Amino acid sequence: MNMEKNSKPLRVAFYGDMNNNYFSFMRYLRDLGVDAHLFLYKDQDTIQPRWAPQSDTYEWDKWKEFVHHTNCRANWRELIWGDCKSLRQDFNNFDITFISGFAAALFAKAGIKPDYYFPYSIGFEIINRVPRNGLRGLVDRLCIKWQELGVVSAQKVILAYGDQQTEKKAISLGVDYDFFTAVPMVYLESDPVGLEDDVKLSGVIEAIGKSDFVVSSHVRHDWIHATKEYPGLNNIKYSKRTDILIRGFAKYLAKTTSRAPLLLLAEYGDDVVFSKELCRDLQIEKHVYWFAEMKRKQIMQFLPQVDVTAGEFDGSCLTGGVVLESLASGKPLLNAVNISNKEYLKNTGSPLPPVVNCSSVEDVSSALLTLEADKEKRLAIGQQSKEWFDTYAGIGLAKKYLVKFNI
Repeated sequence: MNMEKNSKPLRVAFYGDMNNNYFSFMRYLRDLGVDAHLFLYKDQDTIQPRWAPQSDTYEWDKWKEFVHHTNCRANWRELIWGDCKSLRQDFNNFDITFISGFAAALFAKAGIKPDYYFPYSIGFEIINRVPRNGLRGLVDRLCIKWQELGVVSAQKVILAYGDQQTEKKAISLGVDYDFFTAVPMVYLESDPVGLEDDVKLSGVIEAIGKSDFVVSSHVRHDWIHATKEYPGLNNIKYSKRTDILIRGFAKYLAKTTSRAPLLLLAEYGDDVVFSKELCRDLQIEKHVYWFAEMKRKQIMQFLPQVDVTAGEFDGSCLTGGVVLESLASGKPLLNAVNISNKEYLKNTGSPLPPVVNCSSVEDVSSALLTLEADKEKRLAIGQQSKEWFDTYAGIGLAKKYLVKFNI
């Protein structure tokens, strides 16, 4: 908002939360003495309960006074009939604003210039949408127009390095952008109590206990369109390539010495049905445990109990939620990497996370066989992963924001 920053402590506002990333960021900043607050869209936590802040913490009473609701929904109707001007009062007394998602369009409509915009999807959310036909196309163009105005008005756009498609779009928009590792989007809490009453979580933990080598992936199943443009988006190619993990696990099973190896997969994403079909075709169903969608606070309880975690296999994402959650759990992570450590360090100030680089079926199979056979190596990589997270992605990254962005 480009206001004079002369009050102490600084007041920081977050708006446009996705997957509780800003909720995590807010908590880290408050731990560091910053008066940080999170703003949600109207009814956001009831419309998307899985991603409500309450779904990301077992200590809601500690944080709820710092979480607020605006009078605007993330909906095109707000741009015509909404109370966008009320946002001026909501954010007037804050020194620094971080926004993402549809918040950019709402800010533009309200006449507010944000300090920092952080895109959470490849190619900038909404802007790269392909307008539909008819009246729906008019709605799409309206949203794209105001979204572009909001993004361009930001003092700085922050990009996760390695996302070339989003960088290309930032250049075409003419925005002032900078690279950073990510936002500190995974907040680690002390061990909660009462988990025995959590049926979903108990089922996963029971399945883990029956296996002697567990590979876990809670990535969204999104891979059928791997060689094509992403549905509904202009010039964007992106895929999680979970099929590579499933095929690699099947190939590993042919050579494993484990008594009861297990692959944990989340029932999450448009392509779950295709992933299940692939498991049937490969005849590995008895070695796959499907768990229903879970909240992050639940996922973070069982991840430390698995042996290996798995992320994405097309090389586009190194600092997404699944990657950072896996690293924070202190376990080896299989994930594609298409950038050198030297280049990453030069542009972000951080070394690459210590992931096991896998981009093919053979890579996955070979990595699993190696990690299965060498427990000491698994433990060493896991320790390196946790140390990297603490230094470059958790509280360590929050401290870097304090310096880099004058918070």
